[in-house]
Amino acid sequence: TQNMRETAMNTIGHYIDGQAHADSNRAQPVFNPALGEPVRGLRFTIADHAIPPPSGPAVRVPVTPGPAARSAARGLVAGAGDPELRAALERAAAASIQRSWDTK
Repeated sequence: TQNMRETAMNTIGHYIDGQAHADSNRAQPVFNPALGEPVRGLRFTIADHAIPPPSGPAVRVPVTPGPAARSAARGLVAGAGDPELRAALERAAAASIQRSWDTK
């Protein structure tokens, strides 16, 4: 069983290496002009546990909602009866909508 596991991992490793080489060759015409130098290779991470966690607490960048996000949020919370609650919900919704648009 250990030998079979090693054989399977080696086969998968060779396949991934071949794909990485092919991807690097396909990426060169795209990246080289943008970088101003040749792409020497691509690095891949297969599992998320191999990525070190960021140091320190997560930083949330403040978002300033634009007019379209504020308008969309206003429509979403129009049914809230309490004006203070409606205003708070509108601010939160507008920021959330803007953040989702900015990350697309």
